[in-house]
Amino acid sequence: MGAKNCPETPRQQMIGMMYLVLTAMLALNVSKDILEAFNVVDESLALSNISVKESMQQQYAALYNSDDPKAADAQTKAKQLQKLTDDMVYYIENLRFELVKYVDGENADGVKEAQELAKKNGQKVPFVPVEKIDGKDNFDKPTHFFLADSEGKNPDTRAYQLKEKLKNYRTAILKLVSEQNRSKVDKRIAINLSDHKNEKTKETYTWQVYNFDHLITGGTVILLSKMISEVKSAESEVYQQIVADISAKDFKIAEFQGH
Repeated sequence: MGAKNCPETPRQQMIGMMYLVLTAMLALNVSKDILEAFNVVDESLALSNISVKESMQQQYAALYNSDDPKAADAQTKAKQLQKLTDDMVYYIENLRFELVKYVDGENADGVKEAQELAKKNGQKVPFVPVEKIDGKDNFDKPTHFFLADSEGKNPDTRAYQLKEKLKNYRTAILKLVSEQNRSKVDKRIAINLSDHKNEKTKETYTWQVYNFDHLITGGTVILLSKMISEVKSAESEVYQQIVADISAKDFKIAEFQGH
């Protein structure tokens, strides 16, 4: 369920291009020296996600500060959207950190540095950049972390649980949109949870296998950051529709739209 029929924003195009470069490099089985280029992709995604988060916080604050009674319904829905998104992002961020600990160990320098920095800055989840991950080129541990010894169809596997979380998130936020606009917003949400069919071999891979089977640690953590970006993009789409659902005749939307 992607957004193929809708134009991508420049930010989505940038992220998509970076990820295409990443996957191409993985396919070429590149050297460790070239793997260092993943740092750029990882940093760009992290900065982009921070920027979007700050922008959304400004928009939420402007809406919440409105004392117009006509904004009450939008405020209630926006609070639900914000909570759902924060919980989803926290879940993915925590998965990323737990993966790094699983690959490198709890006593790895990168893990310890991230924990100290998180404590200092009041972060809920420590963030270990790709450049600080010792086992960034490890294939086996990330695969086992997400799929165990299955194709991810087992409900106990992390890949299966992540897919279910994303599916439930998507369903929940769409319920916040007016019914007449729900289909339109649904098409703009770029959280794709479909299985993948290889057009050459005609084989079909589960979403879990397609995303997490034998992807190196560096690629896996970047994939998780990309998923966060998609969640934040979905949040923005739904927020904008919540705002638009308020009649312009009854309320001045510009009063609480962020800039």
